[in-house]
Amino acid sequence: MKRLFILGVILSAVAVAGFAAPVTLEYWTVYEKDSALNKVMEAAAAKLKASMGVDVTIVNKGDSGFRELLTASAMSQSGPDLTFNWTGLADIVTSGRQGLHYPLNKDNLFTKDELSNLLLLDSCTDPDNGTVYGTAYGNNYIAVAYNKQMMKQAGIDWTKFPAKWTYAQFLDVCARLKKAGIAPFGYANKEGIFADWWFSFTFPTYQDKITDVIPFYNRKPLYNDVFADVMKKWKAFRDAGYYLEGGNTISINDLWGQFTAKKVAIIPLFPALYSIYVNALGAENVGIMEWPSMGGNGKLAMLDPIFGDAIGITKWTTHPREAAAFIKELVFDKEIVAQFVTNGLFPVDKRMKLTDFNIPSADLKAFAARHQTIGTYPEGHAFWSRPFSSAAEKFSNSFLEGQITAQQYAAELEAILPQ
Repeated sequence: MKRLFILGVILSAVAVAGFAAPVTLEYWTVYEKDSALNKVMEAAAAKLKASMGVDVTIVNKGDSGFRELLTASAMSQSGPDLTFNWTGLADIVTSGRQGLHYPLNKDNLFTKDELSNLLLLDSCTDPDNGTVYGTAYGNNYIAVAYNKQMMKQAGIDWTKFPAKWTYAQFLDVCARLKKAGIAPFGYANKEGIFADWWFSFTFPTYQDKITDVIPFYNRKPLYNDVFADVMKKWKAFRDAGYYLEGGNTISINDLWGQFTAKKVAIIPLFPALYSIYVNALGAENVGIMEWPSMGGNGKLAMLDPIFGDAIGITKWTTHPREAAAFIKELVFDKEIVAQFVTNGLFPVDKRMKLTDFNIPSADLKAFAARHQTIGTYPEGHAFWSRPFSSAAEKFSNSFLEGQITAQQYAAELEAILPQ
């Protein structure tokens, strides 16, 4: 009893002195625990702990079903204090509208000056009311990696690749690889995911500005001349044998292994994957290219699609300011940003230049230099993937295999659109 009394006195004294209880935040990510980008998150958490005494517990949820997990959290108003998201209307903005995110431009969590210094902020902002639901913590590029040895085997001089392939150049490279007996492009369409990607990177190339892309996906009838041309090109690419055979039965989680196992010469590239490719094949064998123009003739065709890995504060957190402090470590702390850059994630703070950082990979450094001279746009995946993924999963392989027509596929997608 005496011990309890003494403990009560101590706790009362602490409260009177104004000391707050230790704060622990929970942050959900899609990264694997041993991934390079997750280690940067851990470094940011350590800096926040040292400066503010705030603990950040990073919970690695994995990519599979993550969007559904966010929706469930928004509905139940429970879960972490911070969460990974993707930039764009179909991702962080949609999640914000569902009640998941605490606005960054509320209660002065971020000042106007801080927000004005962030790139990609428009892709995290509700266009209807200006609510900022989060921020990207890095410019994430959409690119392709290619195997230099396989290119050489096919008689292709990769040192003479242009800054960005036109669609015709891309097809020519694929044709020469195929002729040499090499599977050109990795493919994983078990869940219909490449249907999302194909649309994401092809439809915008017919448009002059990104604001033209969003309504295109949300009008009826969906089938028109552009849709027909996109579908024709997609099926022709598959029929020519430019996809790895059997890719229609492969999960997206197994896509990257097609490149590291030397089954294909070209594969999609994201910053988190660069180190995986290099570790498997050696830096001298992995080249980087911007994503091909994909066949349209709009002003977006020769620009680079980019998106951001984003982070948001959840609406129900009781520690929004501490959560905002963690985000600021990710986007404004130069030591943390330098670690992101090493792994291919470019700064979102406009005041930071790539020349301020050491990029150890020569190929990644050259890519970064080119990237500064080519215009960009927020890629269409953010405006496409969520509403149509269920229909794409069910019907994209049916279309590619000739079981349904492009008009029938459009009708299945159209059925998802609101009335």
